[in-house]
This record gives sequence, C-alpha cells and structure tokens, in this order.
Amino acid sequence: MILATSGHVDHGKSSLVKSLTGRDTMRLPEEKKRGLTIDLGFAYQTFADGEVIGYVDVPGHEKFIHNMVAGVMGIESVLLVVAADDGVMPQTSEHLVILELLEVRSLTVAVTKIDAVSSERAAEVSLQVGELLSSKGYGDVGIFCVSSLTGQGIEALKRHLVDLAKKRRPIDAEHNFRMPIDRCFTLSGVGIIVTGTAIAGSVQVGDRLTISPSGISVRVRSIRAQNESADLGLAGERLGINIVGVGLKLADVLGRGQTLTAPAAHVSTNRFHAKVRLLGTEARPLRSRSKVHLHIGTADVVAKVVPLERDAMLPGTASLVQIDCEREIAPLWGDKFLLRDASASRTIGGGSVIDPLPAMEGRRAPGLLNALRAMELKDPSRAIRALADEKMDGVDVGAFERDRNLQTMASQAIRELPLKWVEADDCLVALSARNWDELCDRAVRGLEAFHMKYPDQPGLSEHQLRKKIAMDFDRSVFSASVRSMVRMGLFQLRGTYLQLHHYEARLDVKEEAAWDKISRILDVDTNCPPRVVEIASELEMPPDSIRNLLVRVSKCGFVIPVADNRFFLPKTMQRVSDIRDDLAMRRELSVIAFKEAAGIGRNLAVVLLEYWDRVGVTRRRGNYRMIIR
Repeated sequence: MILATSGHVDHGKSSLVKSLTGRDTMRLPEEKKRGLTIDLGFAYQTFADGEVIGYVDVPGHEKFIHNMVAGVMGIESVLLVVAADDGVMPQTSEHLVILELLEVRSLTVAVTKIDAVSSERAAEVSLQVGELLSSKGYGDVGIFCVSSLTGQGIEALKRHLVDLAKKRRPIDAEHNFRMPIDRCFTLSGVGIIVTGTAIAGSVQVGDRLTISPSGISVRVRSIRAQNESADLGLAGERLGINIVGVGLKLADVLGRGQTLTAPAAHVSTNRFHAKVRLLGTEARPLRSRSKVHLHIGTADVVAKVVPLERDAMLPGTASLVQIDCEREIAPLWGDKFLLRDASASRTIGGGSVIDPLPAMEGRRAPGLLNALRAMELKDPSRAIRALADEKMDGVDVGAFERDRNLQTMASQAIRELPLKWVEADDCLVALSARNWDELCDRAVRGLEAFHMKYPDQPGLSEHQLRKKIAMDFDRSVFSASVRSMVRMGLFQLRGTYLQLHHYEARLDVKEEAAWDKISRILDVDTNCPPRVVEIASELEMPPDSIRNLLVRVSKCGFVIPVADNRFFLPKTMQRVSDIRDDLAMRRELSVIAFKEAAGIGRNLAVVLLEYWDRVGVTRRRGNYRMIIR
C-alpha cells in the first residue's frame, strides 16, 4: 500500500513518517536547513509478515501546494496529520478539500505533538477533526493521538495501517500500465531512473513503454517495487524504473508531468472534455475561458475552462466543460484533476476526465452534451451502448478502449454486446440497432428518390450517396457500411454505381441499337479489345460519337472506361483482373510480367495498371505494384 501524508505546515508530517519507518524523508539540503518539507519525500516500512507500506511525504506550506497535489494524485489512502497544539489550520482544510475533490475516501488521522499539550486538548482536537470529516462525508475514520518525540500511540497507528493495507482492493487487471512520473534522475553505472506511483496495470522487466505525452519509446531494464528489486511492478505500488532507449537522454524524459505508459495507453492532447465541480466557497462564477492552473497526474499546466452547459459556472455547481491546455498532457477517461486559480493561490474546484481526445467539431456541436453524458457512465458496456445510441455515425471501438485504458478481457465483453459492428479500413465501429436501421432506411430511400428523378442514370456512386444521406460519417466507415448493406441485399453495386435491385438505366432506341453493334465488336476472345478509333472505323461513325455513347453506357455499368480510347466489357476486365491478382500474389506484378501474362502490348499494359492505380485497387512500389483493395 502507498500512503500519502497531508496536513498544515509544521504539524509534524515528516517527523511522524520517520517515527513509523526510521527514515528521514527530507532529502534536499534546503529542506534540512529550513526544517521544512519543500518537495516530495519517500520512505518504506516493512513488517514481519512481509507487508510493505510506502509513504509519500508531501509539503504542507501553501507555496508548495503543487508538490502536495503531485504527491497525492492517484493514491487511495491518506494519513491526515493535525497538530494537537494548533488544531485544524488553513492548509488542513485546503488539503481536505483537495482530497475530497480527488475522491480519496480512505483516510486515517494522526493528531500529533500530544506530548506538548494536555490530554483534554488532544481529545478536543480529535473531536474537532472528527466533526470536520463528518461534515465532508467521511464516515468511520480512525483517529490516533501520537507523539513522534515520545513514541506514544505510534504502535497502535502502525497496527491500524497494516490492517488497512491488508484490506486494500485487489489490483485491477483490466487496464494497461500507467505511472505518472514524479522524479527523474540518473545513477552512475545504471542510467536513467523514473519514479512514481503506478495507477493502473502492471509492468515487467523487458517491457516496451512510452513516455506520454512526448511519445518517446523506452524499454524497462530493471524495477524496484516498494524499495525492493523486482521483476514485476503492480498498480498501487511505489516504483523506481530504470529505462533505456536509443539515444535517450535525461532531458528527453522531462520528469514530473510526464506519464510512463504501455504503448496502447499513450495519448497526447492539449484539449479534453470533463465534468467539473466548482467549490461553493468561490465568490464569483467561473466564466468561459477563465484561466486556471490544472493539476492532473503530476503535471501542473496553465489552462482555460470553457463551460459547455451554460456561459458560466455558478459556485457550488457541477458542469460539463472543455479544458484547453497551454501544452500537451496525457489524460485518460476517469483521471481526476484539480483546478486552482490563475495565480495558483487557492483551490477552486476539480473533476474527472470524460473524453481525453474530443473531435475537433466545436463545443456547440449538436448532440455533444448527450454524448458526454453517455461517456460519463462508469461501466464500459453501458457507456458504449448509450454512446452508440447518441452517435449516428457510431463509436470507434479502438478509440473507446484506448480512452478508457481497457485490456483484452474488458474489450471482449464489449464486443459481445448486441450492437451492429462495422469493420472499416482502419477501425471497428459500433452502431446501435436503431441507428443502423435508420442508416439503411436512408440509403434505400435515397436511391429510390434518385431513380425516380433520373431514370436514365445508373445510380449513385458511394461518394454521392454519402453526401446525400450521411455527411457526418467517416468515409471509410460509410464505405464499410455500404458494403454490409450490399451483402444484406438492400441494393446492388454495378460497376461503380449503387442501385436498387431490378433497376436498369434505360438507353433510348437509337442508343440501344448502336450499343448492340459496339458490344459485339468489344466482345473478343483476347484481352485486347479494339480502341475507339477502330470501332468508329468499322461502324463508319465519328470517333467522338462512339466515345460519347460508351461514356453514357459506362454509367449504366455495361462497360468500363479504362482510358479515353479504351473501354472494356466486364467479362474482359474480369479476365485481366484475375491475371493481375495472380501476379500480385506472387509479388511479380510488373509491367513486363503483366504484359506477357495477359498477351497484350506494353502500352495497353501500362494503361490498365495506371487505371487500377487511379481507382485505388493497386499501388506502385518502384517497378512493381501491390493490391491494396
């Protein structure tokens, strides 16, 4: 278990940790000189049964509140220290507000310096602290009167902390590893060391990790967990990790404010959506684009808050907001954060992240608030179903799992939900049954309306149908949805046109007669149908008239325009496509190989290959081509 101290300056936090562990947490010369904790200090306590408790000793002075916040972020248990002579002081109250905003629910209270006061005074302060905690919603909190000087009450406090450690919640294995970095330094002969409290997942020696938000890739060379050498580090443990990387320098890591993560949990953003609570003690509303200090993970970033539900937040209220940061950070869903005013002199509120990577569609986008309320749901299965109901264009499942830092087991549970799954080129999208039915209905009605208005046209291209019924859809997602509808038999794809079944674009009588003659000429046994000028010569017609008619017929799906002077019947195109695919499978699709295999000239071979490049079937790599669709 990791336990952070909390409390007013000079209330004996560091002395208490030393009494519990035998270690002095003041490591900086300035701290020892002034007798004042400035930065985070660390100590460990190992018990006979092997239980290890790690302590993060935080500063109590208001000038170093940013260090205090970095120390308690992601920690589930806190030791609140109140001196018996002073009682509850300003930083006691502010630290308690911070813990409340960060949703730290496991508290133990140590009333210190009881050797300097009467037993009546110690009891009075204990009662005072108990009433304060009750008013904040903290129920059964252990309160221990102790003296670091005489040792009175220390053993009872130790026993309580060991019991607390044994009752801690089991490690959640459904998340990827994440550890906000609070220290970074080098050791001679070892290299770069980063330390922090792991807030999710596990890490092993040899793992590949990413420093977020910078995106630097590193490897784990060694681990110290709870101050002991280890091969494995778990969420809830205090870790020191020796990292290595190609050309990695200490300046690259940057230290506090970065997060060491599994690659799947890496994000980098300067904007996110969240739910924020503004403290009722604030004297005025929080207006749009108010400047604040954002504390998230171990980062302290200047940011602006934009309320989404109204123009300003009133004191004592909660609201969905957009937060714009001055530099990149690495938040994920559910991360708690703290807001302090522009001068960083007081805590004004806090909240939790809902959408770490919002779409750049504007804070007034239709449906945004409903979508955020769906994303706010804690259970991933409920959240993705509610979100799929709200988003007509579906939910990117990979992004949803990344934002929530979900691993395989949770992902599998999500993919068993009764949703419509659409596999696009680079993502899996989930649509609700209602929205899928609506999309299918729109597509069919769109084609019906087009056929009625333009009976001489073959149908709509995929791009035209998307513009007509679903401009809010990603291109690849819509394309995959259309392919699914074709497989379902809602309509058909003829050539490059979508059309309803049994629909035929009509040619007039004169065009039909001319096409009948042209199709006979194009229907050859070889892979080299005649060019437009050759057809025109045989029929004694102007080449432009032949070309215009072939273009018209191609829109009906009866012929494929490969070039201005080359048109292929579908069955001829199928033959040369089979040859192309066979060569591509053997990685031999070059101009020379295709020309010889198809029995055609070099010019026609180049025309066909460039046509397939143009329509996105192949892609050229040097002298060879590969099939991409």
